[in-house]
Amino acid sequence: MGLDMYLYADRVIKDESKSRLVEDIANRYDELYRDTYKDASPWEEYRGKQEMYVSGWFHDDRQWKRDIFHELLDALCMRTCMHPQKPKYADQLPYPSDCNSIIIIKPWKYCKHWTVSVNIGYWRKASAVHGWFVERVQDGEDDCGDYCVSLEQLYELRNRVQMSLDGERKLEPVDGFFFGNKDDDEWYRMYMNHTITLANSAIDMYYRQHDELSIHYRSSW
Repeated sequence: MGLDMYLYADRVIKDESKSRLVEDIANRYDELYRDTYKDASPWEEYRGKQEMYVSGWFHDDRQWKRDIFHELLDALCMRTCMHPQKPKYADQLPYPSDCNSIIIIKPWKYCKHWTVSVNIGYWRKASAVHGWFVERVQDGEDDCGDYCVSLEQLYELRNRVQMSLDGERKLEPVDGFFFGNKDDDEWYRMYMNHTITLANSAIDMYYRQHDELSIHYRSSW
């Protein structure tokens, strides 16, 4: 319970060969899922579109899930500093953070291409950063919605957090339901440094995939 914050990179796959590759991977995941879970389907209907959740969690006992998770990251050049290379051994922890999910979306009436959404950032109770997103990206609406973050806003976030760390103008924590404490302590500095890392990672991905990519922020509390 509390404030969870996520950054996603959504890539629309317009290249035909990449589209076939994503479709083939999705079909393979679907087949393995049905074999494992006795005909249950990994596809879910969400707001008129079909989505498939691909888990990369190390504690899942299905190695094929993690194999396909990493295959997608590499095939689409969507690996970031939050997704280290696949571990050599199954019992090694593959991530320094909770960026362990990919969503594949089939073509539908509002998008005629396959879309792949990768979780590239996660914060827990980083209320000062959340407050910045609400003010600068969400027009003051703290509604747990999904909001597009522009390249310019990513630069602004990185620079604003660096100013706060340098003591020029502190980015103040905000109040909320289990949003965490408001002290300027070691935890505050840790998640502010983490924010700079995430912003740099998103900026780098934008330049690699700028014609097909959008970055989104989402929170829950």
